Amino acid sequence: MSAIQITATPNSPPQEDLHQNEQVVRMTLDIVQQSIDLLKRLDDDQYTFASKVMAGGTIGKHLRHVYDHYKLLYKHCKGQLTVDYDLRERNNPSETDRFIAIENLEELQNTVRHYSHVIPLERELTLLATIDPNDKHKYTFHSSFGRELFYSNIHAIHHYASIKAICIEQDISMPYEFGMAPSTLQ
Repeated sequence: MSAIQITATPNSPPQEDLHQNEQVVRMTLDIVQQSIDLLKRLDDDQYTFASKVMAGGTIGKHLRHVYDHYKLLYKHCKGQLTVDYDLRERNNPSETDRFIAIENLEELQNTVRHYSHVIPLERELTLLATIDPNDKHKYTFHSSFGRELFYSNIHAIHHYASIKAICIEQDISMPYEFGMAPSTLQ
């Protein structure tokens, strides 16, 4: 990849912030591309194979779950940002149809590219979360868009490790670095 030249103007954020933003966005795009590349290698039976090791999980269910986290983060990009990762869709057609999943992931990449120039990483947001399944109350946490985007990336990598196990269970070869955090690869 070639380096992107950034020219500072009087109102530009510091160079370090621009570099960090660029790195997190590149990380996001690369992680999503790993899903797309995998989907293009699989057939339908491999995509929907119910794992014995991962308690009935499928590659499709894991990828839908990963996609949902990114989608929920970007869903409220205008106005006050409030994110609730518990509002995921389940039994979505993308869990069983690789082509819908690819279409969703490519759309996600376009969204990431668009909003990378609109939303600064330091933009504040509120995270809503369920802490106790017996308590209907949603707890609030203060966060930032960048922290949640990075979380979504690490969350995706965590699920890629599960996907890798499902692939190994089916004798599907996987790249060494798939499902491994950047700090693990250092």
